Amino acid sequence: MPETTAPEDTLMPYAEGFNNEQYLGEQTEEILERVKRFDNKL
Repeated sequence: MPETTAPEDTLMPYAEGFNNEQYLGEQTEEILERVKRFDNKL
């Protein structure tokens, strides 16, 4: 994904919004860890 830059007349660069792919990846990791911890009994 290309980096976005702010127009030169602003003080701060644009912040990236919600990253759905990152969120889903982190949630998946946590769920799989819980599955292991509870012996496949959620």
